[in-house]
Amino acid sequence: MKYLSPIGEVDALDVGLAPRLGGLDGKVLGLLDNDMPNSCVILQTIVRRLQERYQLAGIVERHRFQTGPGQAGEELADSCDFVIAANGM
Repeated sequence: MKYLSPIGEVDALDVGLAPRLGGLDGKVLGLLDNDMPNSCVILQTIVRRLQERYQLAGIVERHRFQTGPGQAGEELADSCDFVIAANGM
């Protein structure tokens, strides 16, 4: 008898950390919402706190399930200086 494992093996790619921003004033914030309950509440709270402390140049919002796989993240990476993702439950 032969047994097969359903667990695949993946080689992890170490890409390192993104360089830190010097500050958030004048930066464009990207928001990635997974459309689960409370994820928008989490993001709204974070945005409100950031706007109290910084002068953001803009905010770009994307919803993960309203675009193709990976497309929302790619759009945010191309148009924003930093991105915050929220995963509600």
